[in-house]
Amino acid sequence: MPGTGAVGGALAGFGHGENGFKMFERENFKFKDSIMIHVIDDSKNEKRDFTFSRSLLVKYMKYFDRCLKKISDNDEIDISIHCDAVIFEWLLNYIFAMEEYEKK
Repeated sequence: MPGTGAVGGALAGFGHGENGFKMFERENFKFKDSIMIHVIDDSKNEKRDFTFSRSLLVKYMKYFDRCLKKISDNDEIDISIHCDAVIFEWLLNYIFAMEEYEKK
């Protein structure tokens, strides 16, 4: 049942509103370990930039753990990935929501 359990409770801000897909509000959140990710969506021929927490990427997305563990936290890096931008945004919001839920 939606909205119940750990995942449902963490994702209470997700859903389909009257204006389309409603995301958890992380855009106004400032991360102390921000990293920029350039997402190239080849199917839509668009590029979008996302700012997110490096530590949360490493914690929840093992791909980034393998990529970022060799790079110092102080090094400036440029990350570009090719994927569906909407799906990637959903994943970032899911990670953010899970982390916020775990803090409670």
